[in-house]
Amino acid sequence: MKYDVAHVCVPAGTRNHFAADLGLDRKNVVGALDAFTDGVERRVDLASLNERIFVNNASLGVYAQIVQSDAYRHAKLGTWKRMLPEIVGRGSVVCQLSFDAPHPKDWCDAALVIVSNNPYQARRLRGTGTRPRLDTGQLGVFAARLRGAGGVARLVTFGTIGRSLGSGSQHRRLSGLLQWSCLEFEVRAMAPVAVGLDGESLMLAPPLRFVSLPGALRVRVPRHAHGVSPAAGAVPLTRRSLWALVRIAAGKPTVAPSRR
Repeated sequence: MKYDVAHVCVPAGTRNHFAADLGLDRKNVVGALDAFTDGVERRVDLASLNERIFVNNASLGVYAQIVQSDAYRHAKLGTWKRMLPEIVGRGSVVCQLSFDAPHPKDWCDAALVIVSNNPYQARRLRGTGTRPRLDTGQLGVFAARLRGAGGVARLVTFGTIGRSLGSGSQHRRLSGLLQWSCLEFEVRAMAPVAVGLDGESLMLAPPLRFVSLPGALRVRVPRHAHGVSPAAGAVPLTRRSLWALVRIAAGKPTVAPSRR
């Protein structure tokens, strides 16, 4: 970004979220190198947190504390079950996060906030936990109150977050959850905040200021890459498609009976 040089993403990491959202084949590491010799170029957004650049997301509060555990990558649910009693148990102190939101009067005690560079998919069956686009010029914000360990444990991954939110408008509230998009976002707290920034564990002093950087990064992808993230290629989960899935699971024909 600093020198306006095109970036080539080689999916040789652990999860390769950025590669998936660029539409790369994460199983074809060598094929990604074709971007250098036979690639096409596009511009994508970046985002910043207190002037620290990130490409995927920043998790704050309870989520960040758990994600920072070395065991989280290999046993997500087990790590949540093991750590939550310590974090939210009697005598523990949870760093409450506050911010301006579509309903600011109701949101001054969030325990979990995730800010992403472009919103994550949360409205379709396939592609949940990925981003349909990387060039909307928007931050995606997800926040939750802490309503007992059981409620937080259901938010183990972005996949469960997506299923909890379901379909909706620009922002929606459901059982202590809130999601919306914006250009800038600020989080306030009374103490340093645990942050997971693209996998890097940090403790940052508030306020935490997030800003979208539209079109900040040139990227090159192989010409043979389909260039579509799992979320962008997903089929909307309508009543008709849901009914068809149920019929398939039951071993029945997918053609709906005619009504008389």
